[in-house]
Formats: sequence, C-alpha cells, structure tokens
Amino acid sequence: MTDNPMNQVKSFKSLLPEILFGVFIFTLGAVIAFNFNLGLAIFGATIGLLILFAALIRPRTAVFVALLISALSGAFVSQPISGIPISLSGVFTFFAIILGLTALISRPLSTATIKAIKLNFVFIVFAVYYGFRSLTGPTVVEGLRITLLIMTPVIIGVLASQEMFKRWKTRREVELGLMLIPIIPVSVLIINLIFNSLTTSAVGFKTTQLLSIGGRTLALLLLPILALYIARWRYTPGIVQKISYMIASLGLTSTVITSLSRTASVIMMAFIWPARFFKRFFSASTFAILILVASFFALWLSLPQVQARFFPTGIENFDLAKIKSIDTQGRTRLWTLTWNSAIEKPIFGHGGGFSKLLVREAYRLDHPHNEYLRVFADTGIVGVFLLLVAWGGRILHHFKKWRSAQKVHSRTAMYHFAALLTVGAVCLSFVTDNTLAYVFVTIPTFCIFSLADTSNDL
Repeated sequence: MTDNPMNQVKSFKSLLPEILFGVFIFTLGAVIAFNFNLGLAIFGATIGLLILFAALIRPRTAVFVALLISALSGAFVSQPISGIPISLSGVFTFFAIILGLTALISRPLSTATIKAIKLNFVFIVFAVYYGFRSLTGPTVVEGLRITLLIMTPVIIGVLASQEMFKRWKTRREVELGLMLIPIIPVSVLIINLIFNSLTTSAVGFKTTQLLSIGGRTLALLLLPILALYIARWRYTPGIVQKISYMIASLGLTSTVITSLSRTASVIMMAFIWPARFFKRFFSASTFAILILVASFFALWLSLPQVQARFFPTGIENFDLAKIKSIDTQGRTRLWTLTWNSAIEKPIFGHGGGFSKLLVREAYRLDHPHNEYLRVFADTGIVGVFLLLVAWGGRILHHFKKWRSAQKVHSRTAMYHFAALLTVGAVCLSFVTDNTLAYVFVTIPTFCIFSLADTSNDL
C-alpha cells in the first residue's frame, strides 16, 4: 500500500474536537507537571502538541513515541517532578494513552483497525470490566488509574497493528524501535556508574542522585526485548547476524543478572533461554553454543553479589529440597492477606483499587506482589477469568501460529516465537510482580504481539 500520510485523514473541521481536547489536556498536564511554572508549562505543552499533530498526520508516530516512553519510564521510574507526588512515568503513561487514542480516532474505522481490535478484544473487555468495577470500589481514583495502565498498551497495540496492516515498512521500523529500547536505561545505568551514584544492596541496585532507576524495573523491561533478540538469533539465516544477535542477547542477559532480580532471572534462565534451543539440541554447532553460554553463566555466578542473592547459603550448600524455604521478602504474608480478603467476595471482588488499599493499610506497600491475586481481590473470579482468557488466548494463538509457520515461513515463525516467549515471560512475572501496571513492559509486549499478528500477511 502506498505511504501517503494524508490518506484517509479526516478534514481539519472534523478533527477540531480532537485538537481542542489535546490542547486542553497537554496544557493542563504541563502546568501541573511543572508545578505551575508558566515558562516550563508552555514549553512542555508546545512539545506535546507538536507530537500530537505529528500523530494526527502519521498515526504510527504515536507508536514510536510510546516505545520511547517505555524506554524513558524504564529509566526514570518514580522520579518525582517539582516536588509533587507525580512521577515522570505517570506523566508519560497519560501522554501515551491520549496520543494513541487521538491517533486512532483521527482516521475512519477501517478493515485494518477492525482486525486489530478483534485480535485484542478480550483485553479491551477486561480493561472495561476493571474500570466498571473501579466505579464501585473503595477508591475510585486508584481503580481508574490501574484501568488506564491496563488500557494504554492495548490501545498502542491496536494502533501498531493497524499501521502495520496498512504499511509493511512500519513492521521493520517498530521492530527497530523495540530493539533500541535498552539504550536509554542502560545509558542511565552507565552514567550513574561513572558518577558513583549507584547503590547496591542484597536485593539489587538502585540509583539515588542523578537519574532514578531500579534493578528490578530494568530487568522486567528487558525481558520482552531479550525475547525478540533470542528469536532473531534463532531464525536469522546469516552467520554474522546470528553472532551479533547472540552477543546482544548475552549482553541483555548480563544486565538482567546484574540487576539481581530473582523473578526476571528465573524467567530468563528457566524459560526464555531453554526455549531458544527447543528441538535444536542435536546440532554440533548448537552444542558448542550451549557450552559457551554455560561458561558465560558460570562466570556471572562466580560474582559474590550474585551468589549472595540467588544462593544465600552458598552454591556448595545448595539443596533443591530447600527451595520452599527461600526468602520471599514477606510476599507470602501479602498473598495470604489478599487471598483471605478476596474470598470474602469471590465472584465480583471488592472493586478496582481495593488490593492496594488493603496492603497499604497493613504493610504500607502499594500492591500484593501477585497480579492474579490482585485481580481476584479487585474484580473477583469474573476478572480472573477474563485475565486468563486474554493472556492464555495469546499463548495458544502464538504457539499454534509458530508451529505452523515453521514449516512455511521462517520470518513469520520468528515473530510468533518472540511473541510466545514474551507472553510467557509476562504471565510468569505476574506471580511476584504487578507487571500488568508496568506500561514500560506491556507497551513493548503488545508491539511484539502486533509484529506477530501482522507477519501472517508477509
């Protein structure tokens, strides 16, 4: 299809409501974010509006901005603005959903849009249901905030699929954007290392002075990107490209291990890396690579910080039977509290935002460190069912497409393999984290889904 940026664009008159809404939202947001500093507010609003107009002309601009937001959010999570309780991550998320919605409604409903909505329909239903339950919950604002976080990546995913269905080059551009995401947070990490503003503890690293970034945050952000690099490494035919993707995969793996995030590291080691060699163990070259990778991991396990985090009693004293006694940092108490409250109203739950209110009163934390339990407590069995159908459906969809595509088209198989690794990693992370609310993880995740969904047309 020809790439005419004004193709099917509504007239200026019909776009006036979207433009006026964008002007109001970006101006108000800039004023609040910059603590009513008029000069900075005008500057911020101007930048936002320029991006908005670019997205109106070329909707795929919103997708690229969302990927940039993911990288920035992963690097500046919880960084306060102007001394007020608003983080850069929160501002970026709000900006992303407004930009994505505006870009979507700036075009007439097309076949590509309908197809993209169908592929993400259950996610939309889940988000709407969560929002509905938030209106009857004990904290409406918090419930709607979570609804916003759930809906943002879905909207970006629908927009990405729509643009990829219309223009095949967008696939490669989005993929490149995904693969470049680690540059920003890793650069922030290096800057903090240079200026000695990186602090380490038994649970990972965190920056304190220059730019805010946490080890677990970075590790979870890198999992979908690692899945894409692993898929590229497996299916790219050229030996030079294979080596480059292997090196990149090892680099991302090093960063995840260094973060000391046990959740991300276990998912990576027990799921993503073994899947890379699924049905490929009989090749001599593959065996050689396995030896190299094993040596690589052995090197990292020799570091004292890594040993203390993953093997607190020492590697030589490691006993598989003692897995159950591993310190879960108080998560079991959170899970018990959340479960006991959830079963009081098991069908429809207590309402969106209830779980946060519960654990905050009991332990002064923001979430129960288990997405399935949080959804159960907030929205009941109905919400859990929708959550499982949405994410479980993605697992089955990409697994079937991957298996069938391997016999026909390696590129299509590659994208579905990346999507399968990604959705599996995210679902596993739900067990100990509230990844559903981490848009810096879910936006790249849904963009990878879009790459796979549209690869069937290659």
